Amino acid sequence: MLPQSIAPRFVVLLAGGVTALFIGGYILQVASPLRLNTDAVRLLHMAEVKQRTGVFPPEQFPPLYPTVLATLGSYGLDHRVWLVGVNYASLAGTCLIAAAAAYRTIRQTWIGLLVVATILGSWVTIKHALIPLTDPLFTLLATSAVLLGEAARKNPAKLRRNFQWVAAFLLGFMAMQTRTVGAAVLVALVFGFVSPGAVAAWRNFRDPPSSRVGVRRMGLVVGVCVLGSIAAVTIQQQLSRPGSYLLNGLQYFERTGVNGFVAVMNFRGREFAQLAANLPLSRMPAAVVPWLPLVGGAIGLALLRVLYQQAANRPIIVGYLLTYTVILAVWPYEDPRFWLPVIPMVILLAVTSPLPGSMILRRLATTAWLLYLSIGLIALVMNVRLSFQTHTFPRSYTHGTLRASYLEAFGLPPERDAPLPDALAVNILRRHEPLAGLIPR
Repeated sequence: MLPQSIAPRFVVLLAGGVTALFIGGYILQVASPLRLNTDAVRLLHMAEVKQRTGVFPPEQFPPLYPTVLATLGSYGLDHRVWLVGVNYASLAGTCLIAAAAAYRTIRQTWIGLLVVATILGSWVTIKHALIPLTDPLFTLLATSAVLLGEAARKNPAKLRRNFQWVAAFLLGFMAMQTRTVGAAVLVALVFGFVSPGAVAAWRNFRDPPSSRVGVRRMGLVVGVCVLGSIAAVTIQQQLSRPGSYLLNGLQYFERTGVNGFVAVMNFRGREFAQLAANLPLSRMPAAVVPWLPLVGGAIGLALLRVLYQQAANRPIIVGYLLTYTVILAVWPYEDPRFWLPVIPMVILLAVTSPLPGSMILRRLATTAWLLYLSIGLIALVMNVRLSFQTHTFPRSYTHGTLRASYLEAFGLPPERDAPLPDALAVNILRRHEPLAGLIPR
């Protein structure tokens, strides 16, 4: 993944060209009809009810993302292009922030291009960039908060450092109001704030020692109380919501016990393997699938080694990745999308880690990076192709109840023995997708 074994000029041209191809493909994807999944339907319903009544319906999702959509809708900006625009703006911000952080570490032009190309080249990013979900916005907020915290931790200027800490915690709170797992961001920021590196930075202050210790202790106590209160309220709200994923998760482990935990570890292993190979499970050979948990486990151990190496220099990034992973370790659902918010941080650590000493390992890393991006380009081409197949899109995009909903919304005949369409999904498609009802039979 680190192409420093190639001539620098060639690397710049290669990374720049690949990045341009990805950006062009993402622009072409905007032609796609609105893409939904179960969570997108629920989020868009929250936004619609909020816009119409001023309050949210009983749901488990935090309010920030539906509020953004409701605000757009109140100005008449509820066309699917605006929904995708929120995702694209979030992805663009994430790429720029991560690229800038990489460039500050390695003063090379190619490093920023490499980061952007690798983020955009993940099949998880490609697939979910067009679906109205919280993930892109959350990724932007979490990445911004974590990297701003890292900058504050190393900033010798007192006033600017304090401003950066306040901004980082504010962004972390916004991340938690976008996805509940945003608690991982706040935990990482607190960890970075009280870590030895942060303590050493505070010792550079010219305040009297007694005053410094008193202010620090008071800030820590207040911060812990605030975070504890937020966590308690959030958990209470989660447990009280109908269809809560957290409640379902607790019930899952009550039913399954140790076997359930082993199954969840298999989920995480398969997800790691899919992310590393840049291939979804459906595209992998059947003979390989049973081995994916072991492959993913090995990848996880390799990542732990990288985190151990980087912990002293980047405690907030490492704290965020570890806390996020611990939360997902007990999340009894399988979906590589869960890892989208940490992809920029993993890529940032990978491209700024020390190079392998062996030239063979460097060439293998370069080959793996090129293969990863090649697979990503193929995935993007297939996605763009689907985007322009408007006449067959309702039958090609999805399956089951959601496919029946697309057929109903687009005015196409239902399939034989198909499930009934979801009335909520049908109404959402008719509201946000101009092509609904216009495709000839």
